[in-house]
Amino acid sequence: PQFADAVINRSYALLMNEDYAAGWIVYERRFDAGAMAARGFPYPPWQGEPLAGKRILIYAEQGLGDEIMFASCVPDMLDLAEHCVIECNSRLARLFQRSFARAHVHGAEKNTDRNWLAQLPRIDVQIAIGSLPRFLRRARAEFSACRGYLAADARRAEYWRNQFSAGSALRVGIAWRGGTLRSRQFTRSIDLPQWLPVLKSEGAAFYSLQYGEIATEVESMRVKSGVTVTHLGAAVDDIDELAAIISALDLVISVDNTVAHLAGALGKPVWTLLPCSPEWRYPRQGEQMPWYPSMRLFHRARGDAWGLVLDRVAAELAVAARVK
Repeated sequence: PQFADAVINRSYALLMNEDYAAGWIVYERRFDAGAMAARGFPYPPWQGEPLAGKRILIYAEQGLGDEIMFASCVPDMLDLAEHCVIECNSRLARLFQRSFARAHVHGAEKNTDRNWLAQLPRIDVQIAIGSLPRFLRRARAEFSACRGYLAADARRAEYWRNQFSAGSALRVGIAWRGGTLRSRQFTRSIDLPQWLPVLKSEGAAFYSLQYGEIATEVESMRVKSGVTVTHLGAAVDDIDELAAIISALDLVISVDNTVAHLAGALGKPVWTLLPCSPEWRYPRQGEQMPWYPSMRLFHRARGDAWGLVLDRVAAELAVAARVK
């Protein structure tokens, strides 16, 4: 019971099997495992008691995708508390402030100066954003409020809509890498050349939503295969601008990464390609994702190659293009 890594893995197993009531309780041991650092703000922890007349600090603890996913609980908290103060990754601050207008949102990096808190009215209690589901998502039925809770900049979305191809082509954004070495990037990523069956689909125009230096990959794909994926440059590195881009597309196809989370949180149709052993947040079977009703899951079966998944995606995309 004191082997924290085993305990946190047990929580993942419970959550994978949608035993949320038990899983979230064990998930609280994640700080003991050392994977996430407790932030140590000087306020009592919120333990689920009534929040009428109280102000609560909700603070960041994990990666961008996790913050986006757990933020689906923020609308619930805005209704429960007198006021919410949200500390998030600085890259999410504009998007969160627009989406949660009733909250005070502060963008920061973890363990930076906390003097900003002294400028605010009193704070009564605190909670890590990843601990909110323990009180708000204890059963599958409680995920019904997760639909489209983030709001992109409407003006920028309209700008990108005008930039994309006109006509009847389905406008599709793609992302093919996810995670870091620590978070199993090698299982979650699919090299761009493997996407060729999808990228050859008729009736679709493709745009890269992939973070990082990808111009060489995209150009090599064009030269070797004659397939064009429009590179949007540094625009996709800005999360708020990326949200506007996604809002202007018809569909997103992505591996498990921030792009997939962002599209789901925006309520945009997104097809997520999962390895045979996906992260704990994804159900083991089926195409539905509790956190994001607009997301469709494409599972890679154990022993199968990514090619089989991509062939299925290409077939479904051909249907979607005809419908449009």
